[in-house]
Amino acid sequence: MQPNLRRLGATLSIVAGALAPLVAVAPVAAQPGPPGAYHQRGGRELRGEIASFAAYRLLLADGRDGRTTQVDLDKNTRIIPVGTTLTAGMRVAIAGHWSKGVYIARRITLR
Repeated sequence: MQPNLRRLGATLSIVAGALAPLVAVAPVAAQPGPPGAYHQRGGRELRGEIASFAAYRLLLADGRDGRTTQVDLDKNTRIIPVGTTLTAGMRVAIAGHWSKGVYIARRITLR
């Protein structure tokens, strides 16, 4: 190893050692949601199968471990393709956000 590379390696080791305690105590922003292993993209999309559906509310099942999460719809929720009536067993991708432990759907897309 050349002297410059040795010096660089030593410097990186010192910096990494100094930053390690900061990383260990840095607060982590928790993403609210179910403990299940839902497919999520950026924390804003859930994918799974509809376990049950009633007016303005559905239960989404994670096919990998059988857990379900409540998803609420409102009058502005878009269902794609337009005109589709949601029923149990449909595979969907749901874009929205978490609010007080419930996922609020903005868009539901059949998969």
